[in-house]
Amino acid sequence: MKYFYLLIALLLFEVSNSNAQVIIVQNGTTALTTSTLDSAILLAQPNAYIYLPGNAIYSLGVNINKRINIIGSGYNPDSSLATGITTINGNFSVLNNFNADYSTFTGLFFSGNIINGANHISFTRCNFNKFSFNYNCNNIYLVENIIRGGINGNAALISNAIITKNIILHGNGFNCIEFFNGGVEFSNNIFLANNPNNPIFSTVSNCFVRNNIFTQNSSVTFSTSGYGNIYSNNLFIRPGGFNMDGIATNNIYNESLNNIFINVPSTLGWFSNYNYHLSPNCLGKNAGSDGTDVGIFGSLQPFKDGGVPYNPHFQIVNIPGSTGSNGQLNISIKVQAQSN
Repeated sequence: MKYFYLLIALLLFEVSNSNAQVIIVQNGTTALTTSTLDSAILLAQPNAYIYLPGNAIYSLGVNINKRINIIGSGYNPDSSLATGITTINGNFSVLNNFNADYSTFTGLFFSGNIINGANHISFTRCNFNKFSFNYNCNNIYLVENIIRGGINGNAALISNAIITKNIILHGNGFNCIEFFNGGVEFSNNIFLANNPNNPIFSTVSNCFVRNNIFTQNSSVTFSTSGYGNIYSNNLFIRPGGFNMDGIATNNIYNESLNNIFINVPSTLGWFSNYNYHLSPNCLGKNAGSDGTDVGIFGSLQPFKDGGVPYNPHFQIVNIPGSTGSNGQLNISIKVQAQSN
């Protein structure tokens, strides 16, 4: 019922001014409207929901210092054609003052880095650059994101962090995953190697690494300065025998890159029109520790194609610029409910 009323409100604002960047702040049963992200955060009471429309770019001048839930229209331009994507410019910081614990963020494209110091935080179906920790944290969930610049633990004490079903890029000049000492599970991710000169894992110890796909070739060191990791049921394009800084079991080596995905012509970046499902002949089919595929489309709840958030999603929005001869505005709207 809450989503129904929000859908009506969003539709009315869309009709009244298709160019307006109207933000809805849902404080319990009370809905407020504003036009800037800073003002939305100011208006939000603890555990409020902030709905950001698509085809809009927001700047954030404040840090997140309260428990909030921010929902955008999605990061994938192909899946958000009707609404446009929701973009937040610059770095995005969640403070370590305990007030921001249990915040959630979904359906957002961030131009910059995520800097987190809070607990019980989740980023799902977002697209951002680097994710960094600046404080000891627990219960962190990074699920179904596009991560363009890797993840940096900054030697913080992390416990119960789940990093799963993400596409994580590994470009020149940085380590993909660095400075973690236990408490992290990396599962069912795709690590795309962008001609890197640096290792995938650097100073990463006592972590679980399973059901992932690594496209890094054998000319580059895989991991350095770590110990005690458990690598299981991963798929590599490089031959076996390289240093993993830990125990390796049930991994697949030397798989041809051309045989892994249905349609991924290049690993130089993430592209929305590529198909990252496993090809029928890939050795990673049903090879995960749970009997499902390795990579993002494994597990009991696979990666959602298109990456749209869980709230009702506009598929078609056609609002004419003027009324017809009868004075009526002929609006065409198609909305799809999301099961997850």
